[in-house]
Amino acid sequence: MNNLKKKIVALCLTFSMAFSTSTAVFAKEQNDKESPVKVQSAMTRIEGRDRFVVANKVMEDYYQNSKKVVLVSAIKFPDNISSTVMSQGEIPILYTYSDKLDASTEKLLKSKNLDEVIIIGGEKSVSKDVQNHIENDLKIKVVRYDGYDRYAVNAKIVSEKFSSNKSEKQNLVVASGEVFADAINATSLAQKYDAPILLVSKNKISNHTKDYLQSFQNKNIGKIFVVGGQNTVSDKVLQEIRSITNVKPQRIFGTNRYMTSVRVANASFTAPTKAIFASGEVFVDALVAAPLSQKFKAPILLVSKSSITSDVKSYIGSNSFEKMFIVGGKNTVSEKVKDLIMNNKSEDTVTTDPKYPGKKVIRRKPLPGLENEKEFPVQISDDTILMVRGHYDDKMADEILTLLNQYRKEHGLKELKQDNSLTPIAKTRATEIVHLFEHVRPKGGLVTDISNINGENIYNGPYTASGAMEAWKNSPGHNENMLREVFTRVKIKVFVTKAYYEDSDQTYDRYYAVQIFGI
Repeated sequence: MNNLKKKIVALCLTFSMAFSTSTAVFAKEQNDKESPVKVQSAMTRIEGRDRFVVANKVMEDYYQNSKKVVLVSAIKFPDNISSTVMSQGEIPILYTYSDKLDASTEKLLKSKNLDEVIIIGGEKSVSKDVQNHIENDLKIKVVRYDGYDRYAVNAKIVSEKFSSNKSEKQNLVVASGEVFADAINATSLAQKYDAPILLVSKNKISNHTKDYLQSFQNKNIGKIFVVGGQNTVSDKVLQEIRSITNVKPQRIFGTNRYMTSVRVANASFTAPTKAIFASGEVFVDALVAAPLSQKFKAPILLVSKSSITSDVKSYIGSNSFEKMFIVGGKNTVSEKVKDLIMNNKSEDTVTTDPKYPGKKVIRRKPLPGLENEKEFPVQISDDTILMVRGHYDDKMADEILTLLNQYRKEHGLKELKQDNSLTPIAKTRATEIVHLFEHVRPKGGLVTDISNINGENIYNGPYTASGAMEAWKNSPGHNENMLREVFTRVKIKVFVTKAYYEDSDQTYDRYYAVQIFGI
């Protein structure tokens, strides 16, 4: 039991999350089932003796008819990040030595009737000798994208692939140019929103990237997402992006690269049928997995060589994958991890239900302790409803309201009145964030798009009322919402479900709380 106490303390410190934003259908109990279909998952490992062969196999198996390839250094990381922007899921990524082609890669290039090889990076990454060999001996056209540094290379590719002169609004994804995992995690989000990935350093935006941002006429930018926490992209950079574009960036992050991969997956997909697993420790396999993620519209989930985190474990169990891929050999993603993935695969059933005509209804296998809890529907797409099990905790909601008004009183502000007209949307949001813990709702849009709602705080974690309030107080955005003088109304709802302890089959209560604010 002492071990469990230590684990719950770690969870309290690490996995309590709270987000805020400012500017529905009442959940029903559902027990009827019809036509259950057990979801079966198949696993494919894409592997080879080295990074060259792994990349080649991705092309051979999934890009047989591609007329182009992207060629990057097998050793130098910086320029390679932008190869996913060039690929867009349509062009495979291959590796080369700096001064010569790998024999297996050269054989593959000779066997294909290619129109073009696209080299990413300068001659220190991929030498002129390699370029000349491809052009003169293999008779394939070469186009090179290079620049002063990784940010110049990135801006050159982004400017060409995503013109700022389009009439429609352009979405943008921003990630660290120094931490490969965040840039890899960003690829599926970029695919969903038809967005480039712009690279920044932790505390600075390069002049090349600024020039691109400033080139948009009439600030014709839609959404901006930043993948990664403050340790990789600082709030200073977010503020600078906002000042240039007049758009407030939305940050998507976790406490580590593995949690971030899950957060991005949740923000990018509602009910994915495929998933790709790659090493969060070895860049080269994860990079060649990125085009597959975009091609298959599948999340990339990062794992370590010998384990998967509880977040990845929960995501696997919460989705019904028909097909799963591991990109990389057993030295980067072990057989043990493969077994953990397969043993955690979803035991969901997909049903039809007369209460939801024309829609698929997904039911998860209940976690221990949830077997007798009620089910509540969460609409995750136009044609799909996910049932979540748990209950509303009105006592905790009342405690949060009391603490909130005490906090406002301490700051000389009027108490907020409970607005019961907000109850339906508050209950809906409390269950929606069980599935997708983001302000962007499962079907898109924000709760503040509703005319009488002006702000939202969300929280999930093992803490109860006082812990949730402390999490909100310690986050500038949440704290600002709770202390807005213009707010006069609020509705708070708390949904309680179960989650696994880290590395354990035992469960604990996990709380999902929302504060909905109005003027």
